[in-house]
Amino acid sequence: MQHAPKLDSPLVYDSVRPRHRACIIVADGFNLFSFTAVLEALRIANQCSSEPAYGWWVMSLNSADVVSDAGVKIAADSTFLHRSGEGRGNFFESVYVISSSVSPQTSKLLGRFLNKERTLGARIVGIERGVFELARAGLVTEAALHWGHASEFLAEFGAAVPARWELFVENQDVATCAGGSAVVDMMAHLVGSAGGQAVAAHFCQAAIVERVRPSGELQSRPFASRHPASHPTVVAAIKLMETHVLPMLTLKEIAFNVGISRRQLERLFQTHAQCTPARYYQSVRLELSRYLLSSKNIPIGEIASQCGFISSSHFSRAYFEHFGLNPRATRLRSLGYAEFPHQGVTNARISTL
Repeated sequence: MQHAPKLDSPLVYDSVRPRHRACIIVADGFNLFSFTAVLEALRIANQCSSEPAYGWWVMSLNSADVVSDAGVKIAADSTFLHRSGEGRGNFFESVYVISSSVSPQTSKLLGRFLNKERTLGARIVGIERGVFELARAGLVTEAALHWGHASEFLAEFGAAVPARWELFVENQDVATCAGGSAVVDMMAHLVGSAGGQAVAAHFCQAAIVERVRPSGELQSRPFASRHPASHPTVVAAIKLMETHVLPMLTLKEIAFNVGISRRQLERLFQTHAQCTPARYYQSVRLELSRYLLSSKNIPIGEIASQCGFISSSHFSRAYFEHFGLNPRATRLRSLGYAEFPHQGVTNARISTL
């Protein structure tokens, strides 16, 4: 890797200081794909300039050697605790957080570090589980989230930080990314914004990326309730529904955002989706609730609230009508039980699920 061996002097390549200094923060269990995608984007972007545009440091949250989720060990340039105690001015133009789970104490220290760097002008980027750290630091009011972390994120943040099911979300100097291949799309956007479209095009060509997906494009996720509607206005309305499960939009707001009246929206859905927009919106929320029921960490009543239902009884009725079984039966099946108590699973135990 082309990075400096220590933090006591400016990052240089052959005595040339890069215009953009990036910090990549990792902890044991970090996602190797996301880490590599960020590094490759910066490395390839450097090929478009006679002088290095980017330099980077890898900073660990715990120890000098960090092990990825694939078991690959990397040597960090410094530990976060060393860096966070320096108290110096702005050193980075961007900070990428690709951490896995960290201790509450370290998370609090990391939050202070991220807020300080942002105040001093750095762009803060959370990727996959790194999004949790940005939310804990109070840096985001909404966040692009990998569908696989939905239940855990909702359990911790609820309505305070609405989850967005898009590839990545950028709000001024803070960005969040769901992870996976979406990191490639986000990095193409970021290096293109900084260095021009020629840099983005070179990165895509080198990485054999045929199409860069925009930030607003939805993730492919198991609980997506997609209908093969072809009318562009219906598709746009469905996208709004799927990205605004919490808080919900009114049908009037959806109609306004797609440029038609509510009555026109009703007619289009009846023609192209064979149901009302309200019914479709409910199916989106029910599909999400079924996914969340696989996590025993969230009470069923809380899932009902998170998915926009006014009460647990309302949720149970709608769920049964849609899936043919109640929410508790779904949870029991996800835990490996039958629908009725057996093998020591008591009614008292079931009531807590």
